[in-house]
Amino acid sequence: MLETLHISNYALIDSIDISFGPGLNIITGETGAGKSIMLGALSLIMGGRADTRAVRSADKKSVIEAVFNVENHPRLEAWCKQNDVDWEESRCILRREISPTGRSRSFVNDSPVPLTVMREVALQLVDIHSQHQNLLLGRPEFQLDVIDTLADNGTRLEIHRKRWHTFRTALHNLKTARARLKKSREDEEYTRYQLDQLNDLKLNSADEQTELEQRREVLENVNSLKESLGAAINALSAAPANAIDLIGEAAASCENLVPVLSEEDMIGERLESAAIELKDIAETLKNIDEDLAADP
Repeated sequence: MLETLHISNYALIDSIDISFGPGLNIITGETGAGKSIMLGALSLIMGGRADTRAVRSADKKSVIEAVFNVENHPRLEAWCKQNDVDWEESRCILRREISPTGRSRSFVNDSPVPLTVMREVALQLVDIHSQHQNLLLGRPEFQLDVIDTLADNGTRLEIHRKRWHTFRTALHNLKTARARLKKSREDEEYTRYQLDQLNDLKLNSADEQTELEQRREVLENVNSLKESLGAAINALSAAPANAIDLIGEAAASCENLVPVLSEEDMIGERLESAAIELKDIAETLKNIDEDLAADP
């Protein structure tokens, strides 16, 4: 049963609250008094098309709210529970909000729902009879309800509703379990991927932290290290004068000192050995310089 109807900022109505009592309620008035406006507002609750021209003031939204007494309404209760719509035992509140831009929002018991859902709820609570129009009689669900009422199928329907609710609950739980299982598999794949990455890093070396700290120190000072390497390489092998060439000149000069050098001194061999060692050092430094890259 419709208990109250609130209309604000709709057509000619600024704001009005209408209360209805048990039994027959009659609203009378002259043409233009607003009877059809009230029915128009009620039709919005039933999913009717929203027209921005009906919004009275362009600086605020139009609100239509209807409160219904839904005690002893098992059919609607079953439908709401099956479709995850908030349900209150004693009353049901339907609200439609229309912005000046034409955007429409629907609520059932203060929870936002699609307009189609609110329409389904409203059609089980309201039926508008007018000339050449009756919405409820044309609905197969209502026709079945009439047949069940005539056949006295109340007990069977209640048993069926309970079994249907049990089935829907089991189906929901199954879907939830499958979703959890799928997520668990995805989590497992991601965890294995992370484990493979950790294994690839080979973090089992006992001296790894020391090695990483040394590597970090090298990277932090890579520019100064390369400058020092360049200076050492130039001193050993760069033209025009370098240590290797100077040693070669010294060895050549010692060839003229044979009369004053004894065989025990081995000056020539020692200079040749020093030149070979310096060349090897220069090559080693060049390889280090090539491997040492400044990577920000």
